[in-house]
Amino acid sequence: MTAFIQCVFAMPTMTHSQKEDLPEIKKMILKDFEALNLSFDSSHIYLDRTKSTSGYPKLTMKIKQDDQVILEESFVYRSKMRAWAAHACADRIIGHFNQVSPGFTRRLAFIDPDHPTIIMQTDVFFNTPMVLFEAPVPIIALGWSNQASLIAFVLKYNDHYELRSFNQKTKENSLIFKSKQPLGHPTWSMNRQTLFFTQVHHGDSKLMAWSKNRTKSISFGNSLDLMPTMTTSGLIYVSLKEGQSYIMRRNPDGLIKTLYVSNDLILEPQQMGQSLFFMTKHDKTSVLNRLDLTSQQLETLKDFDDAQAFTMTFLGPLVASKKTISLFNEHGELQWKKDMAVNWLSMMGSQ
Repeated sequence: MTAFIQCVFAMPTMTHSQKEDLPEIKKMILKDFEALNLSFDSSHIYLDRTKSTSGYPKLTMKIKQDDQVILEESFVYRSKMRAWAAHACADRIIGHFNQVSPGFTRRLAFIDPDHPTIIMQTDVFFNTPMVLFEAPVPIIALGWSNQASLIAFVLKYNDHYELRSFNQKTKENSLIFKSKQPLGHPTWSMNRQTLFFTQVHHGDSKLMAWSKNRTKSISFGNSLDLMPTMTTSGLIYVSLKEGQSYIMRRNPDGLIKTLYVSNDLILEPQQMGQSLFFMTKHDKTSVLNRLDLTSQQLETLKDFDDAQAFTMTFLGPLVASKKTISLFNEHGELQWKKDMAVNWLSMMGSQ
């Protein structure tokens, strides 16, 4: 069965343009349901759109079973943010029935190669691209915090690099770390109190940690440590040594464990549930892989000739090539594909 959504138009409080808005919101909510193959037995979902006391649009959702209202919630939003209101509504409905909210309101940050100084944000379907932040020089790396408020990014000047943090709520733009050596791959701890990143010094890449205005190296030995990403079980990163690539995990207590070893170059390891997704590169071909952390079984999902960027979303891996961007499910099956160029991706809360 599919979800039934009825749009209720409150004529006295709505203009003609507002009437046109509600069917579009309904369409977005249904698309979220379809992405998860959801159905709701014997439930009717009613939508209404009015004006809040502040003058902004207000989306009200009611779920009825046997003519009884079992859930009612409202979402106030600005007109240009209606997609996020629709996603918030879908999250609330799905969370009510499944006890877990999927997270359609999570932002996806990306950089268009034609506009390298601008961080864009959109939803997981790439339907609502908006400017998040514009920098004075090219942005070469970025990373969301797990709950939206902060995004870290690296700026490349002619004579130095800057690691900075932008607060989406307060619009504060703060300098975290400045270096004449290349910086990259910022990733926040789960509590947003520590920012991990890489710094290249004399050709060696090391993991760095910034917290309470102090920065220190957390790499030891002769290995090259790259591409950190934070997960609930610890910091995952790539370590290169003796011609091999290692996926390592640094637990919160500081213990380090090897998760996988390859003779090919490993890129961008990221975790989704009990699976580890990553790219391997051999010659000019990039391969998307999934490693089951419980069984240690490796599954090859997809080959790419020109992969440019990769991030995990709550729906599956998102891969950008030179001219297209594609979303796959956890088994490598294509969910959607769009013609657009992207050279950096970061999904909020994808850890």
